[in-house]
Amino acid sequence: MRLIVAAASTSLLVLAAACGANSESAGAAPQAGAPLETRPANNPDQQPAFAGQTRAPGVRTEAALTHT
Repeated sequence: MRLIVAAASTSLLVLAAACGANSESAGAAPQAGAPLETRPANNPDQQPAFAGQTRAPGVRTEAALTHT
């Protein structure tokens, strides 16, 4: 019986820790029309084929989205 209580307590503790706030997602929302990707390129030696290729502006939509 003690093993079941210990396992349940540990599971609840892990679940509570996993549901905590994520510090990365707590940042400010991007401005309208600003590029979504703001980090530097992975390889500075590689260049885009044309200006703005990897810095497309963000677009908000009013489309409905359902999760299953």
